[in-house]
Amino acid sequence: MVVEALFQPRLKRVYLLLLFCLWFFRPRKGSLFFVGALSFVFAFMFVSTFIPLSFSEDWCHSNQDVLAAYIFDHNRVHLSRKQAGSISGEIVRQSVLLGVPVDLGVAIMEKESSFNPEAINRLSGDYGLFQIHYSFWKKHFARKKGSRLWALSPKDLYQINVNVRVGMMIIRHDLILSHGSVSGMIGLYSGRRGDERERYVLSVLVNEARLREYEKRAGSLSQLRWPN
Repeated sequence: MVVEALFQPRLKRVYLLLLFCLWFFRPRKGSLFFVGALSFVFAFMFVSTFIPLSFSEDWCHSNQDVLAAYIFDHNRVHLSRKQAGSISGEIVRQSVLLGVPVDLGVAIMEKESSFNPEAINRLSGDYGLFQIHYSFWKKHFARKKGSRLWALSPKDLYQINVNVRVGMMIIRHDLILSHGSVSGMIGLYSGRRGDERERYVLSVLVNEARLREYEKRAGSLSQLRWPN
């Protein structure tokens, strides 16, 4: 998993540092302390190789459960639980890959489409969960099929994985342009100006706060259950 790939190298550096210190400060003659310490480090290395993957999977699954329940409760198009789970799983995955905050992505998605994968604004040409403005962004994204790149079509943006990937990449792009300012990024994403821009930013921030409150009310993540 990607989370594991980000976590494992740090452990490996710690292991190597510990082994180097033990070797560098080793006694000239054998001692029980040195042998015991070396055995402990190797035992810890072996056991901890199983920890990151388990921790990463539990973290991802728990957050996906919370987001899936939130999306299921707050969508306006009667999504199925499976659809809500697919959306939450993809946004968590892209958050890890791209370094974009999950709550921010969910808040913008809720504002743009109310979690409707088939949402469309025919006047502006915006599609899918993140209401991607196709006429502008089509030249910046492509799908890889085999060894070739193919231009995205509006139909592609109805697919959950494609739309979430593109939307989260745009958020990351706007975060860079706004020098990390969340409100600045939201304003850029909206493409609006003046009072309309301010109202859009406020609405997204309210969505983000509501999601965080929902997460708090969920309490222990392991105790979260789907609504009947």
